[in-house]
Amino acid sequence: MHIVYRLIFNKRKKRLEEPYMYIGSKSNCKIENNLIIDTNGKKYYGSSSIENWETLISEDDITVEVLKEFEEYVDALNFESAIQKSLDVVASTEYFNLSIATVNSYADPSYATYKHVRTGKCVRLPRNHEKVLTGEYVGVTKGTVLSEDQRKKRGRSGKLNPFYGKSHTEETKRKISLANSVETRSPEKVEEWIERVAKKPKTKEHKEKIGRKNLLMLKNVQTGECIRIHKSLKEEFDPNIWMNPYSAKLFLEKRKENNENLID
Repeated sequence: MHIVYRLIFNKRKKRLEEPYMYIGSKSNCKIENNLIIDTNGKKYYGSSSIENWETLISEDDITVEVLKEFEEYVDALNFESAIQKSLDVVASTEYFNLSIATVNSYADPSYATYKHVRTGKCVRLPRNHEKVLTGEYVGVTKGTVLSEDQRKKRGRSGKLNPFYGKSHTEETKRKISLANSVETRSPEKVEEWIERVAKKPKTKEHKEKIGRKNLLMLKNVQTGECIRIHKSLKEEFDPNIWMNPYSAKLFLEKRKENNENLID
């Protein structure tokens, strides 16, 4: 079930403390005992980027009001956007919403990324699209041949992994954390990035996007396409094709050095 919902923070409402409501949408969920339950059986309270959102939720008595149910998630997104605009939730002091919902296929679980078997064209299509069902478009990883190095990097899962059941010591964790926090770029490169990227004027749409939490940037190493998705949708994308931009850059540089091809 896909829904558009309204959360009502009853304690804040009783105190006349604004904001005290939030409108959002959720795909593939169910309602149990006034709670939105996701596919993993966990409670869901939206993806607001409001500071201390989780604390606000834990400290209040929240009512979940299902505004409408849908068979197709894209219909839910359209309805969510329409009702948010009609109630002017961004400007309203009664609502937590910081932006109007956007509608695109990357937020729709009924879509997936496919490639054309003859031309290699990569596109987003409904999973039940006629050309997907006939096999004219197939999953982007079909026919992929991994290099020996890639196979090693993928590793083994579960009990086949030599590290199964083990954990890093606190000292090792500290070293890993320290290594990840070290700036590897030269001061010149950092300054160049600041001038070229950080100081560049941002559009209104860009500001709204970077202000939202739990979003990831992914790049397709086959097409060069970059997308921004909610982290809950990450499992929908093949990690050998969709990577964060920095990892994709390193991957493409290494592939160029080794003259490797993703697809035979």
